[in-house]
Amino acid sequence: MKTAIAQLNIKNGQLSLNFQKIRLLVDEAKKQQAELIVFPALSISGLCVGDRWLEEDFNSSIEHYNEELVKLADGIDILFGSIHRQHGMRFSAAYLASNQQLVKANTGLDAVLKDEPSHFRGFNEEKWFSYGGGNQYFDYKGIKMGVTLSDEFTANDKVDLQVIIADRPYTIAPIKKSKGKYLFVNSVGSQNTGHSVFVMSGNSGYYEDGKKLWGCDVSFEQQLVVRDLYCKEEVSSEQSLLDALCSGIREFDQEQFSASMKWVIGLSGGLDSSVSAALLVRALGADRVVGYNMATHYNSIQTKDNARNLANRLGIKIREGSIEPIVNATLKVLAEYGYDEEYPSLIYENIQARIRGHMLSSFASVENGVIINNGNKVETALGYCTLYGDSIGALSPLADLTKVQMFDLSREINAAYGREVIPHNLLPEVSENDMKWETPPSAELRDNQRDPMKWFYHDYVIDHIMADPDYLVKLMKQYLSRSIYKTEIGRWIRYYGLEDPNAFIEDIEWIRKNMQRNIFKRVQAPPVIAVTDYAFGSTRYETQGRIDNGVQYEELKKEILKMK
Repeated sequence: MKTAIAQLNIKNGQLSLNFQKIRLLVDEAKKQQAELIVFPALSISGLCVGDRWLEEDFNSSIEHYNEELVKLADGIDILFGSIHRQHGMRFSAAYLASNQQLVKANTGLDAVLKDEPSHFRGFNEEKWFSYGGGNQYFDYKGIKMGVTLSDEFTANDKVDLQVIIADRPYTIAPIKKSKGKYLFVNSVGSQNTGHSVFVMSGNSGYYEDGKKLWGCDVSFEQQLVVRDLYCKEEVSSEQSLLDALCSGIREFDQEQFSASMKWVIGLSGGLDSSVSAALLVRALGADRVVGYNMATHYNSIQTKDNARNLANRLGIKIREGSIEPIVNATLKVLAEYGYDEEYPSLIYENIQARIRGHMLSSFASVENGVIINNGNKVETALGYCTLYGDSIGALSPLADLTKVQMFDLSREINAAYGREVIPHNLLPEVSENDMKWETPPSAELRDNQRDPMKWFYHDYVIDHIMADPDYLVKLMKQYLSRSIYKTEIGRWIRYYGLEDPNAFIEDIEWIRKNMQRNIFKRVQAPPVIAVTDYAFGSTRYETQGRIDNGVQYEELKKEILKMK
């Protein structure tokens, strides 16, 4: 059977546009003599439309386009995902149209209903959708065609042909693919939940025992592929973090700003801003990006050279200057208000960071542009940023990545550009028992400042706390039993002197305190390109205020502090 895979770029809520795309793909599939074309889940509406799901007019409009899509099934059969409503409930469903009519499923309904919530936690679709029963299929051309709506690559040996119509986003974690045979059809583009931007991964194809035998050979792009269902070509299904992030930037830029505005970036010469700049240029082109180095006397020659050299390598315009006059003017105005004494260093550090935010906002206004935020996951978690300073921006492409993940991403960027774009002096040299930096991470807001994070250790712990609410208790149990030294972070506990129980507990308390008290910053943070299903702003419903430690935590803490 000649089958067409339609890896559709679905625009959330843009029903007319999505329908026009579907019609063009159906026409092209007909030209290539396909007998069946398969579209992803919720092809007409997309998933993340928020409270629009509560509007009757919006839902009935989708059903109108369902009917129009069925009319396209003339000379070709169409399997597509959309909503199905009955008994006051809304379902994500799959429809099969043939000869301009709907084929009934084995349940007697016009559609196959999604039977369980997504394994991907980030969408929170349970707020909008109900779920039907399992083991559903269509009798189609003498075979039993099982259809499921899922983000999992899961085969079903109880049917003759298993089809999965999906809405699976890219995640940095490895994807598990089951044995067996199945046709997997997924969307591309993005799903924007308001505070998280998920990049839809595509990867559509026909799979046998985890291998993609044919299908779409480009990631993150709309594509139509027509083949005999059981042909064997063995197409790659690998996807890179670099391509995912660039796709997320492009989609956000197109959706929010119609690909028309400049992107303004503060280029400090550090790792985070260097990676952000490289991503922007790769996604949008050098002519859309303007960099600004806003130095004070605390900034080193090395980092200023890094910023200038990065801009030259990327081919972007860089504007350099000093914010010292505004810092001094701010201190002068403070004195006029009676604040003329010496204050703790943090006050002066935050003044510098807020002035940089102010200047970036001014530059963006002049350039008719928007600001990219450079914060990473560890900084976001610990609140290591200044509100209305380096915390501003229209989009945060790195806030779901730890610093350690960015080391690998930097090497991937340099490989993609074929030269040193991200300066090697920003990447650590790690040996079995040591770590050396040529240019250690620093906000450069005071003399000889170094970031307070314990890199590699804090990266690991914070990421695991976000993924697993019970992780700290598990970590403390491992520490108490000393089995921690057999794990990935055992070497970093030794490296940072955390074998001392007092130091270990003090560090854990520091992490907990900073993650909790800086929620107010995360509430006001820019949208995040999410590459996990536990990114800030997606599934993490954080409450501000003081939360008591659990009884088990306190008991483990006492036991650890008794250790020698």
